[in-house]
Amino acid sequence: MDANPSPPEAPPSNRPKRDPRRQRKPQFSRFEAVGDRSKAIAGRIFEFLAWAGPQTKRQIERRLHSCRYPEWKDAWEHLLWEGAISVEDGQVKIMDAFADERRRLPHPYAKVPEPKKKRRKRPQSEWFRNVYRRSEEEGKAISDILEEDRLNQPE
Repeated sequence: MDANPSPPEAPPSNRPKRDPRRQRKPQFSRFEAVGDRSKAIAGRIFEFLAWAGPQTKRQIERRLHSCRYPEWKDAWEHLLWEGAISVEDGQVKIMDAFADERRRLPHPYAKVPEPKKKRRKRPQSEWFRNVYRRSEEEGKAISDILEEDRLNQPE
């Protein structure tokens, strides 16, 4: 009796084979497609280290999802070459705290503009138009005219 019987043959797959000439889709990126992407990634690494403190290279790669960015190695080498970061005893540390400004590394995340407060538009009152006209004629500030009116009011 045979101790290791051969596994049953798998049925042929109906899935079409992938064309070897077809390139793989690029990994998604949270970066805007402006400027040099390796500099944007370097800025992201630098900002993360400034926020999180010394980390191992593996921790940084995992937390920033380095596998998604083909330019990761270039950005890492750029930071090491510039002397912005160093690896000592397995820990990556920032050596030059202002390297991002001196090297003009872009901000890694899109800055969200603050919403502007909507200004209420209503027609100006007759009283306000008179006060405004008087301030223009007399060359005084509106606050000064209001103060004069308050003082001149009969009690």
